Amino acid sequence: MKTLVYKNFLGEEMNTFLKRFLYYIDYRVHSSLQTIKGDVLVDEGNDFLMGQVPFGPLMEFIFIKIQNRLNKKLKLIRLYTNLQYPGMEGEYHSDDGDITCLYMVAGEGDFEIKNEKRFKFVEDNLILFQASKEHRGYAPKKKHRISLVFKAKII
Repeated sequence: MKTLVYKNFLGEEMNTFLKRFLYYIDYRVHSSLQTIKGDVLVDEGNDFLMGQVPFGPLMEFIFIKIQNRLNKKLKLIRLYTNLQYPGMEGEYHSDDGDITCLYMVAGEGDFEIKNEKRFKFVEDNLILFQASKEHRGYAPKKKHRISLVFKAKII
C-alpha cells in the first residue's frame, strides 16, 4: 500500500474539539517495543503516554470518514491516543493489522516511516500507511504532541 496523506482531514473546528476531548483520556506509560517474558508483557523501549479512546459516535464518524477516503471497508482492531513530551523519543516499530491511520491532533514532533519519508507534524493531517512498515514518532522540542491512531484490517 502506498502511504497517503490527507491535509485538513477533519477541519479546524472538529480538530479543536478533538484536542479538548483527548485531554480527558486516562493516559498510562507505554512503549512501542514490547516482548512477552513468561506470562508478562514487558515494555523495553522508550516511554510515552498512551490512552484508550472509547469507540463512540465521534470515533465512529472519524473511522467512517477514513474508510470513505480510502474507498475501502476496514475492520477496526484498536484505537488509542498517544501523548509525548520533550525527551519521549519514539522507536522504530511496526504495527499489527493491515493499515495504520495516524491523525495528528496537537503539537509538534515529526513522524517517520523508515526508508520512506519523514513527515512534519501538522495538526489536522491524516497519514495512512501499511502497518508492517517500520515507523516512529519523534519527541516534540517544546510542549507536547498528541496523535490519534486507528489500526485496522482491510476487509
